[in-house]
Amino acid sequence: MSAKISETKYIMTDETKTDMGITFRRIQATQDFGLIKKGDKGGWIEKYTNLSQENTAWVFGEARVFGEARVFGEAWVFGEAWVFGEACVSGEACVFGEARVFREAWVFDEARVFGEAWVFDEACVSGKACVFGDARVFDNAHVTTILCSRFEFISTKSVKLASKKEKEFLEPQIKRLKEVN
Repeated sequence: MSAKISETKYIMTDETKTDMGITFRRIQATQDFGLIKKGDKGGWIEKYTNLSQENTAWVFGEARVFGEARVFGEAWVFGEAWVFGEACVSGEACVFGEARVFREAWVFDEARVFGEAWVFDEACVSGKACVFGDARVFDNAHVTTILCSRFEFISTKSVKLASKKEKEFLEPQIKRLKEVN
């Protein structure tokens, strides 16, 4: 169940980095919500519309959200993942590692995109789907189950994690993947 956040849940700090001609600003929580505590620094966004001020969506670590992309609901983007173009990550979805979600792609429900996977064009990843490894999902594809480049489990060593909170979140996801495989 989604929790409404009162007022603003984060600000864009003065800490910046410029890459590809885009100025990214680090975010910082202005209140407690979910696992996030007031004062926690998050990842990098280009503008306020990239991350909803409602519910518990968050961008962690070195992850980036830019362009017209949006992260909302209870979704998380972390590690060194990028969400850009007009892509959306919502529901309880997570994009992490060095994954890329872009153009008009959508990752939602409880879907996971990680490793070096890409989801792009008008593709969707939903349900409890996991897209990982160096998998590519594109055009109008809709993935609702596990899709990977190799039929093997990718350990946490393959995924760069920025914080203890990300590791706490990831452990049950890894257990779920092991059970499916």
